[in-house]
Amino acid sequence: MEEGGAAVPAVAQIPSLSWPPEPLDPTSGDEDSILGVKSKDKLPVSDGQERRTAALASLKLICESPVFANHLESLLAGLDAQSNTPFMGSVVHRAYPASLVLMDAASRVARESSHHSETQKTTLMSMIYPATSHANSSPLHVICCNDTCSFTWTGAEHINQDIFECRTCGLTESLCCCTECARVCHKGHDCKLKRTSPTAYCDCWEKCKCKSLIAGHQGARFDVLCRLISETDLATKPNSRDENILLFLVQTVGRQMVEQRQYRPTRPRKTASRKSTAPADSADPEMPDHDLEPPRFCRRALERLLNDWPAVSAMLSTGSKLSQASATGPTVYEDQAFLASQSGTALLDKFSHCLLVKCSAEMLDTLLTTLIRQLQTTTQDVTKQADAKVVVRRFVRSVARIFVALSIETAPGQNKKKSPASAVQPLQRCKRVFQAIINLSIEELCETGNALL
Repeated sequence: MEEGGAAVPAVAQIPSLSWPPEPLDPTSGDEDSILGVKSKDKLPVSDGQERRTAALASLKLICESPVFANHLESLLAGLDAQSNTPFMGSVVHRAYPASLVLMDAASRVARESSHHSETQKTTLMSMIYPATSHANSSPLHVICCNDTCSFTWTGAEHINQDIFECRTCGLTESLCCCTECARVCHKGHDCKLKRTSPTAYCDCWEKCKCKSLIAGHQGARFDVLCRLISETDLATKPNSRDENILLFLVQTVGRQMVEQRQYRPTRPRKTASRKSTAPADSADPEMPDHDLEPPRFCRRALERLLNDWPAVSAMLSTGSKLSQASATGPTVYEDQAFLASQSGTALLDKFSHCLLVKCSAEMLDTLLTTLIRQLQTTTQDVTKQADAKVVVRRFVRSVARIFVALSIETAPGQNKKKSPASAVQPLQRCKRVFQAIINLSIEELCETGNALL
């Protein structure tokens, strides 16, 4: 045993030979055990930015390392307790730079898995959005829902907005939450729209850990959206209520445009007075973030999707299977044929009405450009041309129904005053649709007029 004492210096050298130099980095925190510094005497890493940068670098290293190459597909396709893949989880937690890294890795794995395009697509979707996932967990829908809480730009200012109560979290009586928090923080809860007192500010951050206070990197968020649109078919998949992503976006943009008109960037902010009884020592950590700008991501997302023909076709074809099934039956009378062509259009008419009445004219022009482009670029393909005409005709009929309803509402009467300009503007937009697609509109308007007679 005494001879072992001569080997003490060699034992002492083992840590320096096998231990990597990274622990000596001043930001790692592991040097405390070596230098004898107590953790409480050491300042934490500054505001988490360095940790996020290090985590993103670690993720890139794992995805690009040949050590994990044979196991990367199973790692990227694995599910957590919420049935989310790593990519889906990164979107939920608004780690959009990480989403881009994971999507690059998933695309590379899919390309290397097979030479057949369908097999590559199946492999990619198993890592992006597995077939067994819930319809409401689509990364495309989630990324469009991930807007910030209205409190981040209203502060304690009461504005006119849609407000919700959540019995699960105790947001009742004078407490409420905004639409963004209802969709994200209170998803799956007993959360309902309040019919009274629409003037309020969001109290979600006071009662629970609000997930909508951090916006995430908006540039990376839009890049993820564009890649999901171009590399997957998620834009054509509806949610559990059979609602297309375009219907969600036009409704969200229409609501946000009304709510954000009340935004005043130069007005002084009030200090939020808690409506609930909270301990005096509980500080307001989210208060420094209450002077941000309103979210405008959904407007960019809507414009991008209105330029995408598969997304537009899926939206305008919503419910068309019902009408096709009824049309194949033994239709005898002409009025039954008209009714069959107008069936299954509730969601389509919601989309058309919101686009014509609540959204800006630029959005309508973007949609018309996409429709006209598809009609012009498919002249050499008879099948695609016929499919495009079917889709455009459905939209024209929907606009015609909206036009008739709005015309009846704005028609002068004995007890009616002159219609304001805001009521006439949607009618002008309907006419804009008819003029832009005049060849098909003439046929559909004649059939609509015949049906009304």
